[in-house]
Amino acid sequence: MIYVDPLVEYEGIPWKGRKGRPQSCHLFTDGAPAELMRFAFSIRLPLAWYQPSPPASWPHFDLSPTWRARAIEAGAREVSHREGVEIRRAVRAAR
Repeated sequence: MIYVDPLVEYEGIPWKGRKGRPQSCHLFTDGAPAELMRFAFSIRLPLAWYQPSPPASWPHFDLSPTWRARAIEAGAREVSHREGVEIRRAVRAAR
């Protein structure tokens, strides 16, 4: 399954000339990283946004609000922050 967690505002991070507080969320899976990559490819998500593990604590994509909406339209399941943490913990424990 592919998941997206809630958007979070990040203060003080410039995003190519955008004003205000940029928002971001995570796109991740409870399966193999290949599943995540296939989904990303299917929605034409920029691969530069991929955060492999390591150095990230788990493989994921950082998404803007527009890309989050596209991911949801393509079938990603919305989860709360807490649910996302629980899913990632379960995946780590299974490995």
